[in-house]
Amino acid sequence: MAPAAVTYAANNSWIYAAVAGFNRHAESALLHRNIKKAPLRAIRVEGNCIILEDGRRILDAAGGAAVACLGYQSIERINAAITQQQGLMSYVPSHIFTTEVAEDFGRFLIDSTKGKMAKFCMYHDGSVSMDAAVKLAIQYHQEKPNPELGRINLISREGSYHGNTGFALSLSGHRARRRRYEAFLQKDTRFHRIPAVYPYRDRLTGESDEAYIERKAKELDQKIEDVGPKTVAAFAIEPVGGATQGSTVPPKGYLRAIEKVCRKHGVLIIFDEIMCGMGRMGTTLHAWQREGVVPDIQAVGKSLAGGYQAAAGILVGHRIVDALWQGTGAFMHGHTYQNHSMPIVAAFEVQKYIKEKGLLENVRQMGELLQGTLKQRLRNEIHVGDVRGDGLLITIEFVQDKATKECFPRHMKVVERFFEMALNEPYNLHVYSGCGEAVPDKGEGKGDHIMLCPPFNITRTEILNIVDKVCQLIHDFEF
Repeated sequence: MAPAAVTYAANNSWIYAAVAGFNRHAESALLHRNIKKAPLRAIRVEGNCIILEDGRRILDAAGGAAVACLGYQSIERINAAITQQQGLMSYVPSHIFTTEVAEDFGRFLIDSTKGKMAKFCMYHDGSVSMDAAVKLAIQYHQEKPNPELGRINLISREGSYHGNTGFALSLSGHRARRRRYEAFLQKDTRFHRIPAVYPYRDRLTGESDEAYIERKAKELDQKIEDVGPKTVAAFAIEPVGGATQGSTVPPKGYLRAIEKVCRKHGVLIIFDEIMCGMGRMGTTLHAWQREGVVPDIQAVGKSLAGGYQAAAGILVGHRIVDALWQGTGAFMHGHTYQNHSMPIVAAFEVQKYIKEKGLLENVRQMGELLQGTLKQRLRNEIHVGDVRGDGLLITIEFVQDKATKECFPRHMKVVERFFEMALNEPYNLHVYSGCGEAVPDKGEGKGDHIMLCPPFNITRTEILNIVDKVCQLIHDFEF
């Protein structure tokens, strides 16, 4: 604890004593995610490890939630750029002013799409970015040369996760995060969902890639017809599934098929690449570039600034920008910290570092090593149903019965117990955990998986160390 904090606590001990009478958690003034369970106290970071106050070193194999794309090491050039910008100009109101670093970074990102996208806007959070995407899609249909004011419906997929704010959560198919707010969300009115793309669970026996893709495309086409072709504004998806179902990868050709359906009906395409984008897949910076299907709006975050600052945003396609240019010119979604210089300079330096070091190729190579080694070593584990993903976004799904793919009952809390065990001795490992979203079960859902999202600059030795720890954990764990 810093000296000032110690002094304050000592001089105001009567406050803590008085409050403790009716609040057992007065030792922390923070509203943690669970006030009944205090988070582990981190005191510093080294490499890919978080050091706790009790001296333990937690190896973070998930980069938080696929955020720390350069690990936790202190990269001097990034820190120096942030400090320099802070000394020059930390904030100016974006509704009046712009800055050189913001303009330069916007151009950098547009160039990274080879001009396929037209504009970029920085926000502080992925959920806010997806809210912006929804609002922009609706406004586009009002602003285009032949306005269609009735296009106010959105379609997404079950098992998706697009954020925790109002529109973003309404889009999401994440049951657990929706449950308490279901009555207040836009349930079955303006937001509609189709079945997930989940090859491990919903692919029919003997079904070819082509047949599977055709079936999935027809589900979208039918939903648009059911909702009303002239009332649907956009279809929002994660090109590679994220936290909810764990890095579900569609067969090649799926994105092209849904693009064809959307263009047929005049429906915009929103790609949520907050988790799977900005290099996480390897080879290309943007996940959509692998298949060449260009979205109308793309949300980015997490690996955008690698945790150096809170940073996310949207890339906007030419169709939408042209409509705004011919219309009012104003996107009615302003934010106080929109295009803020501090997260922009952090993101700019992180992205330049990734590019200069050629880290996307390392993501591809280390991703193949991670997934391939896990599949080989876990092939005989009776409770490992699937090892899947791409790049450095890898998922291990646990099952009660490997042959039938039956999930564990939710009351067994398999992944919660696995997560806790991993954090403790002798493993000292952080993995990202997900549960309850594999298959429906009385409205709650079942399913348990962990995700591994190590940094882009990880080495072969570090990958094998993670594999060793994970495999030992699975071997030792009492399912």
